[in-house]
Amino acid sequence: MVPSSLENIMTKTISTAAPKKARGGIGAVLRDGWEMCSKLPFGNLLFSTRINLKAPYTGTIGAKVLELAPGYAKVSMKDRWFVRNFVPSIHAVAMTNLGEMTSGIAFLHSLPPGLRGIVAKLSTEYHKVAHGTLVAISYAPSVEFSLEKRTFEVRAYIYQLCSADTEGAVVIPCAPHAPEGNETGVLVATFIAEWHVSPITEKSKV
Repeated sequence: MVPSSLENIMTKTISTAAPKKARGGIGAVLRDGWEMCSKLPFGNLLFSTRINLKAPYTGTIGAKVLELAPGYAKVSMKDRWFVRNFVPSIHAVAMTNLGEMTSGIAFLHSLPPGLRGIVAKLSTEYHKVAHGTLVAISYAPSVEFSLEKRTFEVRAYIYQLCSADTEGAVVIPCAPHAPEGNETGVLVATFIAEWHVSPITEKSKV
């Protein structure tokens, strides 16, 4: 789950190794942090570990960021015993956490300097019982903040990876800049978050 304190968490961790320009807001922190880590061997794992270690509740699902771009994120979660329920299948709340993490970094990545975001409402619709590796995709809206427009809806679509001949299989969408490398999967859940955006003030930094 991407907590409301993600701004402070990521600023204190990733920005310590990122250029100083990253300190203009959480969007810049994520952009510079991802740019730095993605150039390193196993960089996406390093980036994911930073999030998972510094946001402990997010870290409970052991998710890995695969791709990150302005308004777009792709995150995977393996089917392991600690994300399962008694059925056994992947726990519903684990899928909600995956959806919030994915939609959260997609949205926050595109935040202009001087703005912060916090989740005001969230919901998940479950379509199928989930087993195996899951991949979540999120396309977040661009943020044009005004006194009239403070709330933004962000969705994440969660797919179960499968072979091409599985019933109900679809091609998982990918970022426009990376048309290659689509996986095949079945949609198992749809996550929706409502983000409230506000200016960063000295009080909100505490």
